[in-house]
Amino acid sequence: MIINGAYQELRVEKETEHGVYVGDSQGNRVLLPSRFVTLDMKIGRIVRVFVCNDSEDRLMATTQQPLAVVGDICVLRVKDVNRVGAFLDWGLDKDLMVPYKEQLRDLEIGENILVKVKADQVSGRIIATMKVQKGAVDMPSDLPHGQPFKAVVIANTAIGWRVLLDDKYLGMLYRSNVYERLNLGDQRTVYLIGVRQDGRADVSLQKSGYEAAVPDATAALLEVLKNQGGILKITAKTPPAEIERLFKMSKKTFKKALGALYKNRQIEITETHTKMIAQNENLD
Repeated sequence: MIINGAYQELRVEKETEHGVYVGDSQGNRVLLPSRFVTLDMKIGRIVRVFVCNDSEDRLMATTQQPLAVVGDICVLRVKDVNRVGAFLDWGLDKDLMVPYKEQLRDLEIGENILVKVKADQVSGRIIATMKVQKGAVDMPSDLPHGQPFKAVVIANTAIGWRVLLDDKYLGMLYRSNVYERLNLGDQRTVYLIGVRQDGRADVSLQKSGYEAAVPDATAALLEVLKNQGGILKITAKTPPAEIERLFKMSKKTFKKALGALYKNRQIEITETHTKMIAQNENLD
């Protein structure tokens, strides 16, 4: 089956003056226009293509790589606005349309907007919608604390960042628990703190509990140390803001990770700096 808005591995089946036809094992095929055909695309060759609509809304294949595929939520730039809608740059020759019915407000050329790429239910064409949280459902209240979710940032609010979880639940990342800069469209793994009465979730970027949080924090701390040549002018007395900037974690978690690494003789701590200990230095 050839799926619009997705990457597929298709077989080169026929050469024409307009390009080559590529198809699947079920006999379905689409045209890969001449401008995308390379000399090595001989009959029988399997090629990876993206399937989309051409200027006349017919299915076609391309070797161009879009910035998003069907189902993705991302930030795209508005290239044009006319009487049928707005058009976004998504990396292909034909721009991606946001019909007026899928817009939440008037759009202007040059601005970046958060959208979800989807197939129009009536025409089958690939379009974009600004209604990214449409269809979200209440989260079950019996999910376990700490359950991971794939999160996409969909709004920046006064108290934190609203996120879409696993493409079906709404959640909140509170500013007090976030130690890095987040932007619309950013994707992160988050962990469930609790489910509110309104069916929305409170989530965190960090696992809760010592056993869960400290291993991740120690790995992050070591990674930064390695990138800085094994030494940093940072200790347990370093201000929280500097800890958050460097390690994307709270001062409390940082101190636990620092203590764990010191106990395992992976670092040495002085009044002015923290230094990694080479493995051979750990030998008795």
